[in-house]
This record gives sequence, C-alpha cells and structure tokens, in this order.
Amino acid sequence: MIRPLIFLDLDGTLIDVIERYWRIHCLLCCRAGTQPFDRDRYWELKRQYRRESAIFAMVGVAGEVEQGLEEERIALLEHPDYLFFDTLIPSALQALRDLAQVADLVLVSMRHDRDRFLAQILGLGISSFFAALIARGTDRVAKIDLVRRFSVTGPVAIIGDTEEDLETGRTLGIVSIGVSSGLGSRDALLACKPVAVVSNIGEVFALLGQLCWPACSAAGKAPDDSRDRSSSAAATKKPTHFV
Repeated sequence: MIRPLIFLDLDGTLIDVIERYWRIHCLLCCRAGTQPFDRDRYWELKRQYRRESAIFAMVGVAGEVEQGLEEERIALLEHPDYLFFDTLIPSALQALRDLAQVADLVLVSMRHDRDRFLAQILGLGISSFFAALIARGTDRVAKIDLVRRFSVTGPVAIIGDTEEDLETGRTLGIVSIGVSSGLGSRDALLACKPVAVVSNIGEVFALLGQLCWPACSAAGKAPDDSRDRSSSAAATKKPTHFV
C-alpha cells in the first residue's frame, strides 16, 4: 500500500511567530522614533494583510525612512535572536505524532536561510517526524514550485495557514486544509475553497479520519509510551533529507 504524503507549512501552522514579528516591529519603530502598536493590534493588521510599509505609515514613520526599515526587518526576521521567540503551537507536537503514524510528512517553508531553518527545527525537537524538509532559500520560487519537486502517486494533502498554501493544493488537485492559527483569517482561507478550515493543527488528524482519508479513520492516537519515545528521538534524529 502506498503511504500517504502530507505537506506541512511551518510558520503559523506548527509554530507561533507572533512574538517574533511584533518584537521586530517594536525595535524598528523605536529606531524611527515612533510609538509601535501593541501586540494584539499589530497582529490584527498583519492578518488583514497590511504591508509593513502601511503599518509603518500608520505609526508615523516618514516615507523616506520606510524602505530602510523594511530591508532591516527582512534581515531580522530569520535572525537567531528573534527566531528564539518562536514557540510550538500547543497542539503541534501531538498532531505530528499522530500524523506521522499514517503518512510521510514533508515540511515546506518559504524561509530564505536554510541553515537557520534547519537549526530551528532541530532545536524545537520535531525533525524526526519529517521524511524531508524543504526551504525556499535564495531561489525565487513560489510554494507550488517547492511542492512540485516531489513526484507522488498516492494520497496527498497540504496543510497551512495562508492563502498560498491552499491555492497550491487547489491548483495541484490535492486535499488542502487551512488552519486559522497563523497569518490567514478563517474567512480568507475559506475563500480558497479548501476541504476545511480548522482552528489549529491539532484538529487535522480527526478531520482526515472523518473524511475517510487512508489510515486516519482506522488509526488511533499513539499510546502514552509511544509518545514518550517519539519525543525523545525527535530531539536528536535528523530527517531523511533536506531539500
């Protein structure tokens, strides 16, 4: 039997990035001599897909300063000092344990720095759940191009928090599931016509079972002793390959 394949997004799907984004916003606003938005208001604007230039303008950053701040922001987004603030979404670890029982998992990210991407995955202790890790790196490609690198013949799904994730699934004709724990709002994700939109990654395994997706409807969650072993191995084991 061909083992199913699931493509998973990272930021907003498996990890909470709000603190990282907001702290960078605060730093740059302070350097520009303006008052930053509070955390909730800033993230509300991000979920409305407001560009950083627009957000800077809203707090009174002069137009001629915006470009320099945006360049600095891009550099800081993947800096270890700020990646440090990322945390696993509470349901993510159990979700990975459950999904890895029934499918090969591939992590697909639009991150630019592959070394820092891999270091973070190892540091979070989740590398062993994945058959492969994919980061865009310096390639000027869309997420659909990264997914297309895999030749698959069995059941395939993609899970993510942005419209790009879901549009990738729709274009390729694969099962797509949105999670509203990240950048994309529920309404924005539903507009992409996925199979479903759930509040977080922890709801995906049960959903796939309800959809009678291969193995998920029959498989139960990992027993407690199995969960302990997988958590320990995840801290040290590297994925099958890094693309």
